[in-house]
Amino acid sequence: MTPEDQLELVRCTPSLPFSLSRRSSCGTPILWLEEIEYTRGRWQSYKTIRSLVDEGGAGIGVWRQRATPEAEAELLDAVSRIGIWRFPAEPIEPGEAETTWSYNFAGFRGAFHGPEASLVREAIAPVEVIMRRLVYWMQSGAAEGIESASLHCELVTSDGIQMYVENHGTHLAAISNPFLHFGSWDDTTYARVEWAPPPTESSGFELAYQALPMTLQPVEARWSEPTFLLYPGERLLAPIRCAPPTRLGGFLRAVFSNYAQPVVQKSQATAPVALRGRVFSAEIEL
Repeated sequence: MTPEDQLELVRCTPSLPFSLSRRSSCGTPILWLEEIEYTRGRWQSYKTIRSLVDEGGAGIGVWRQRATPEAEAELLDAVSRIGIWRFPAEPIEPGEAETTWSYNFAGFRGAFHGPEASLVREAIAPVEVIMRRLVYWMQSGAAEGIESASLHCELVTSDGIQMYVENHGTHLAAISNPFLHFGSWDDTTYARVEWAPPPTESSGFELAYQALPMTLQPVEARWSEPTFLLYPGERLLAPIRCAPPTRLGGFLRAVFSNYAQPVVQKSQATAPVALRGRVFSAEIEL
């Protein structure tokens, strides 16, 4: 049976399995990752551990909803038109961002990968547009039945400089605590407030952020635990005191970063969603 016949059989037989996924990552170890998946009869989902362009205010986490027949019909049509099984794997240079597409049409399975700037990206665009639309609907809350756990970072300057972490999702979240390593932070484990001077032509009009001096302050008991829980809708003050910038003007942002996998107790009545990665607050212009 040809791939075209197999796909047509899947289209006409709702009980047969159909799934499609897109996974993109970058770094060694992986510091940026996003996954979009559609599985017939189960879930359509999105996961990210860091914004691709470090966009301020964007959350990280997991979002999902029951797979919709509308998305299924669009994906089946797009996959059939472009012949996704014909795309070959492409070489990837060390450290280069890469994307892997995987599919299953009632047992006809396949996968191919290539660099983020792949030559086949334009050809696969009809499928990617549909997957990105699913992400938009899930993250925006415009669709019904969204389940999520999403970590956001907020910077407040009305009473000194304060950092908050928030769970904008519907599920309990478990997060590794970077403050246990205060004073010995590395490139992946830290939580800090950063300042950047106003951009200039000599800097290429880019913001060059640098960490501000901070001290650790006792706030809540859970900051002394390796993993802390963040309830749906909860907003938690970070246990730091931050010195203001010594120069006028510029921009401020907060960054919460911990890629360690949270330790979740199996005895908990409600199993939390484990979140890890790096999240940025919206920038504040001084």
